Amino acid sequence: MKQQLTFFLCLLWRAKIDNKFDAAYEIDATAHAPDKVGCYKEVLRVLKPGQPFAGYEWCLTDSYDPENPVHQEIKKGIEEGKHLFFLGGGSFLHFQHLSFTRNWIA
Repeated sequence: MKQQLTFFLCLLWRAKIDNKFDAAYEIDATAHAPDKVGCYKEVLRVLKPGQPFAGYEWCLTDSYDPENPVHQEIKKGIEEGKHLFFLGGGSFLHFQHLSFTRNWIA
């Protein structure tokens, strides 16, 4: 099976490849990107058209109340503990346990 797999680790925005990979995944990594949409566009750029991307990401749900001090403290603890630029969610982006294909972002 080793002959059928290629693992590639890089900074996506420095990868000089387009439409190369059959699939991609990330686990708790893209949350560290200051530009989430740009990051996901880069992932899709290196994937062959229609191929899957799967990810596990930190985000807030619609239940988050920015006026609730308990919620604020939990959010702050996650951001500081995970060294995140910004923990988004709600109307920002819903990328919890997300799988999507290249056709999803125009």
